[in-house]
Amino acid sequence: MSEYDVLFVDDDENILNAFKRNLNGKFKVCITSDVTEAITHLKTHKFPIIVSDMKMPKLNGADFLNIVQSHSPDSVRIILSGESTRDDIIKAINESHIYKFLTKPCPPALIEETLKEALNYYKQSLQYKHEIDLTVKGVTQVIVCMHKFFLPEIYQKSLKIARQAKILSGHFGVKTSSELEMAALLMFYGALHNKVHQWEVLKAGDNMDKSIVVSVGFLKKIPKFIPITVILNKLREIIKSKRLILKIDSEATLIKFLIDYNNLISDSNFEKKFQDLYAKKVFEDLDTINRLLDPTFVRDISPEEIEPGMIFAEPVKTKSGAIVVKEGEVVSERHIAQVNQFHAKNQLDEMLKLIDRGSL
Repeated sequence: MSEYDVLFVDDDENILNAFKRNLNGKFKVCITSDVTEAITHLKTHKFPIIVSDMKMPKLNGADFLNIVQSHSPDSVRIILSGESTRDDIIKAINESHIYKFLTKPCPPALIEETLKEALNYYKQSLQYKHEIDLTVKGVTQVIVCMHKFFLPEIYQKSLKIARQAKILSGHFGVKTSSELEMAALLMFYGALHNKVHQWEVLKAGDNMDKSIVVSVGFLKKIPKFIPITVILNKLREIIKSKRLILKIDSEATLIKFLIDYNNLISDSNFEKKFQDLYAKKVFEDLDTINRLLDPTFVRDISPEEIEPGMIFAEPVKTKSGAIVVKEGEVVSERHIAQVNQFHAKNQLDEMLKLIDRGSL
């Protein structure tokens, strides 16, 4: 539940006070005459509705609501203005995606009715967004289950690379995201169409490229998966170029690195073959990478990132010293619920020490 229903921004304090007085008991109202203060409010509060004057000293309403989109994209945006040109109105509609444009003086009854409609629109939009997220989550689960069932060997390799990508992303300065992990997990989903079921066969010739092409063709039909297809298309470009990779600086180069790493790690000529693919700086980093990917390596993991199968490398204690979980226990769903319960009450340290057996 939001602390406020609406944020009013207007350089005229009398108008702001009138809004607060007329809407008292009907809406939870926050008012400010300063756009800088308004932006600060956006960083600490959630506002379903934001109403802004157009003509203000520091920033006009259209530009302010444009900034609002980055801080509070779900907020319903309304312009309330006494004097605006046609160009102002067009800019507000096209760039700030406003819900309504009201003119001053605006009758209190109209303001109230508009806010009721906007609040209802906000709730419907959130519900629709939630339903879309659930649908995408369901589709993702179906795709992953099919991948796991029909291509078990390739799925396990891809899952391993996805987990490794999550571990190494911070080391290389690559943004950790669900798109990165899903791209690594589903990059060879297309092998099912190409009737390639073994990893060794997938590595041969241009089977990897063909499989990624099919994967992209399938995933791009789902709008939420478009960012994943962008990563996979860049991965294809890297694979096809066969150029020396100078550094790991993107999701695609990280995934390509991990494909090669897993293919070559057990090769007796590992060092030579690796040097043919990567610049000296990457090669010299291998000791650190090997240590990070060591399944017995103890990692600092936040309570939110704990997964079943990990091992507690030391006891989990509350800040008062009470033991929540003993050292050496394998993480189960019960442990996760228990840790999250204490973490929610701010009774645990921010990071816990665990061994991630699933990384390799």
